[in-house]
Amino acid sequence: MNNQETNTNSETIDIEYTARDIKEMRDDGIPDDELPNAGVHQFRRSKFVTQRSEQKIKVAIYLDADILDFLRSRANETDPDSYQKQINDELRDLMNRENQLPEDVVTLKMLENPHFLATLAEKLKKVA
Repeated sequence: MNNQETNTNSETIDIEYTARDIKEMRDDGIPDDELPNAGVHQFRRSKFVTQRSEQKIKVAIYLDADILDFLRSRANETDPDSYQKQINDELRDLMNRENQLPEDVVTLKMLENPHFLATLAEKLKKVA
């Protein structure tokens, strides 16, 4: 594949495969169904994308000294997690609690659901 030409820019990569390149690939044991056709092939570069919840973003915040001392000492003595991870975990717990519906809202929604009420009535008849 010495004759292969590659043209790169920030968006795409052009690779030209000649008949000789394809013959060399076949001689190297690449199956025919995996061989490219002769000619220029254009490939798009893609960026590695992580889920938003897995991305780490550096921020600068001011914390009370006693809170920071507490978290650092807890990380040093009993918890293998760093104090930054502890802060992140506590904030995630807060976020998850905020996103949960209160129990009374869940109960009211259940009482307005006809399927739930019918199922409950059947079970109560069986018990009675």
